[in-house]
Amino acid sequence: MHMDLLGTIEAADGATAGRNEWIALIGAHSSLAPVPPRRGINPFTKEPHNYAAAPDSARILLDGVEVGAIHWAQDQSNRLLVRSVAAVVTHVNLIAQEAASRLGWRFVNGSDA
Repeated sequence: MHMDLLGTIEAADGATAGRNEWIALIGAHSSLAPVPPRRGINPFTKEPHNYAAAPDSARILLDGVEVGAIHWAQDQSNRLLVRSVAAVVTHVNLIAQEAASRLGWRFVNGSDA
């Protein structure tokens, strides 16, 4: 499923929430879910292996279907990247704004950045 970058969630001035609060929010928000492990082959042993996703990565769900994702920036800056499938940008935008609000952060739409 192809997802486009929708925007970022960035720490506002004076915000105290960080990565741990984001991870806690993933478990507490009804539209967010952890990314499940992926089954693959270990390239060294050639044996099946479960690859766990980073705990700071979340799927955005709509009626139980993944329609977007939010994950901590790989450069470890205090920001989250928000991605969405094209058909549900409005829904993902609302979830991103709500997550930002709960963290005391701000959502920056990609067109505003």
